[in-house]
Amino acid sequence: MRISRPGRYARVMGFALLVIGLAVVVIAIGAGMVWQERADLPDTEIVYGVEDSIEFVSEGLDPATRDRIGRNGIRRMLEWEVRWLQLGDDERGGPAIAGSEEAAAYIQERCWEQGHAYEPEDIFAVLDLEAAYLLALGALGEAVAPDEVVADESGTDDHRGR
Repeated sequence: MRISRPGRYARVMGFALLVIGLAVVVIAIGAGMVWQERADLPDTEIVYGVEDSIEFVSEGLDPATRDRIGRNGIRRMLEWEVRWLQLGDDERGGPAIAGSEEAAAYIQERCWEQGHAYEPEDIFAVLDLEAAYLLALGALGEAVAPDEVVADESGTDDHRGR
């Protein structure tokens, strides 16, 4: 009995089944990766709402301060602090510390340049309430001691125990 070579149809079908099998494996791996990434996402996303922060600060200020600086003053101070935090360390003269004296001085100078004079106590009252807002959102954690800050391989600061 003679063994014949498979016909053209059998070769095409074998190749098609191989391609389909590989496609199924690739799709399964891709679906697994997508599922894994979605499983790692936090349940809640922290979103800093400008209007929400202004409302939070406004409600927390004592009435005299609120009347003195107004809602636009609160907005102005918060926006300048965000701008200050976004500056590079060389422009800022050091690391960004929200609510610091340096931040307050920057805010006071920028507001003065725009023709709005605010007392340091008013600026610190706004910055303290902004910190309370960030804490309420869960955007702030516990302070890290200087001896806990180390440089990672990329040269950026990292925190031990992360």
